[in-house]
This record gives sequence, structure tokens and C-alpha cells, in this order.
Amino acid sequence: MKPLQVNELLDKLAQLLTLDWIAPDTSLPAEAGAAPLDAVWPPALLERLRAHLEVGYLQGVIEQLDTARATWPALQERIDVLRALAERFQLRELEHELDRLPRSADA
Repeated sequence: MKPLQVNELLDKLAQLLTLDWIAPDTSLPAEAGAAPLDAVWPPALLERLRAHLEVGYLQGVIEQLDTARATWPALQERIDVLRALAERFQLRELEHELDRLPRSADA
């Protein structure tokens, strides 16, 4: 099986079929708890998530998130949001959420 560039495929489908993708707001509300939203994410985890996402390996994304949920309880709420996006194949939103995560200063 070749790596599949899912975002490019979705863009091409939208272009050919003149579709506008509609996505719900998946961000956590501000009152959901500031500590998990401000927690710094391990750079290695973000790299693995992005690598899996880049080739469309959603099972790998979900597995990484499940492992991270057990390893870093402070990230649990955000991990649940990311996992839900992956399960619904909302890859653009997942990528956007990854971009918004706090990173360590040396990342």
C-alpha cells in the first residue's frame, strides 16, 4: 500500500466536485480547564503524530494518542479531542489542532 496524501485527495475531490467542506468547531471551550490547554506537548509525540498524519496512517495517529493518554494524564482532554477528530477522519481539523498545541521552547 502506498502512502496516501489524504489532505491532497480531499482537496482534489472538493475541486472536482465543487464541494465546500463543513467542519464543526472542535476546540475545547475556555472554561473546560486552562491547565490541560496550556500543558506543553512532548516534541517527539508531535513529530510522530505529524508523520502518521502526513501519510494518512490514522490507526497510527490513534495508537499514538492512546499511548500518550496513558503516559501524560495532563494532556487527556486535548488528546480526547484529537482522537475524536481522527476517528471521524477530520484530518484538516486534526492538523489545525496540532498546530495550536503549546510546544516546549527548545522544539
